[in-house]
Amino acid sequence: TNLQGRFEQVDSNNKRSSGRFYVQRPGKIRFDYAAPSALRIVADGAFLAIEDSGLKTVEKYPIKSTPFRLLLAENVDLARDARIVGIESQQGSLAISLEDKAGDAAGRIKLTFDANPDLKLKQWQITDAQGLTTSVTVADVVSGRKVAVDFFTSTTAFQPFR
Repeated sequence: TNLQGRFEQVDSNNKRSSGRFYVQRPGKIRFDYAAPSALRIVADGAFLAIEDSGLKTVEKYPIKSTPFRLLLAENVDLARDARIVGIESQQGSLAISLEDKAGDAAGRIKLTFDANPDLKLKQWQITDAQGLTTSVTVADVVSGRKVAVDFFTSTTAFQPFR
């Protein structure tokens, strides 16, 4: 239900960025990017906003139209909501590739777990409708910590990474 940690992101142009992420199900996620990035991504349960303080822009998308929809539901049920399009098992890791069964969310998400001794999320890759892939590796993941409800509210003011 509640998860937070550090992330490192590599986009389709091999550009690297990092920061902290926070998840609170249902529907809330936030990525605070470290400088020099000017980005913050925040989902309030209904919309996912990409805030760019450098360009002073905010782009909003219905969360149900993103691959995150599959993971941020109150009751995650991949058998009901997702089409499993691939499973890979390698020494100590398990990867599952998913598409939205309803077709509402364009693209695909691949979740990679450390399988020793329990399944622990270590990476995801999102491939968008144009075929561009962004890879996010997570570290120092802690579950159970809550943050204030308004922490997941999109604003045009950008708070720098701390």
